[in-house]
Amino acid sequence: MDEQLIIVHNRNLKIIDYKRAKRFLLTNNYYNIINDYSKFFMDNETNIYKNNAPFDEITQLHIYDTAITHALIKPLDHAEDHIKYIMLIVLPIIILI
Repeated sequence: MDEQLIIVHNRNLKIIDYKRAKRFLLTNNYYNIINDYSKFFMDNETNIYKNNAPFDEITQLHIYDTAITHALIKPLDHAEDHIKYIMLIVLPIIILI
């Protein structure tokens, strides 16, 4: 964990509270967080974070993304069930026609 934080710190990721960053990474996958969200804060050519990007912004982006995903899963699952039910009713009628 410390080595991972040192690597991103050496790439100009600004970590204000190392204890909080370590706790966050203990409960969230380092590679998913860094690979999925760092691209918005990095210079693609150098793999260095732009303007000392704060680690807190990457964590917040992850938290918002997770919240949006969870907010959409239930309604989408409901819509999928509804479409399946309609197809179960409608397809046999269409086939008979």
